Amino acid sequence: MELYHSTDMDGLTEINPSEASLRDILARLDSPDAAEADHPDVSLIHDASGWTLSVFPSGVVTCENLDEEDVSPRYMSCISRSQALEMWQQLAKGEIAALLALPWLEE
Repeated sequence: MELYHSTDMDGLTEINPSEASLRDILARLDSPDAAEADHPDVSLIHDASGWTLSVFPSGVVTCENLDEEDVSPRYMSCISRSQALEMWQQLAKGEIAALLALPWLEE
């Protein structure tokens, strides 16, 4: 089993969250109180590889490797919540090559 964890807008972490939990975390981006949250984004981190996907209320998704400083962060915009969920599911399964093959832009 792959080890991964999420971080919600309040900075709370859940290890190996279920699909339902991931949906709830993403849905929180659209809540009326999202602007008052401690963090402006939600994220999922694949612990073994260091890859992370952060999702912002605006639909921007960033992809970066926290363990490799020489790897440039990537991003996409206009990503729906369902697309973000699919991306998170790929990351949770460790499907890094498929995830990185998506049309990312570099900062």
